Amino acid sequence: MRAAWRVFSSVTTVDERTKTIGERINSISPKEFEVLKTVGGWKISTMRKLNVRTDQELIAFCLESGLFR
Repeated sequence: MRAAWRVFSSVTTVDERTKTIGERINSISPKEFEVLKTVGGWKISTMRKLNVRTDQELIAFCLESGLFR
């Protein structure tokens, strides 16, 4: 438990995490951004076809179908 606390205590504020995420997004090249959009589109399309609405439902579907074996 103490080790886990040390990991989480290194992150100080939500604002700092948001700034770090923003910096990462700004560092993505246009080509990488297009790839992210394409992968996101494939995921959304697949979720519709499988009739799942959330990431949790998608994971449950995969587990029940044995896709993670």
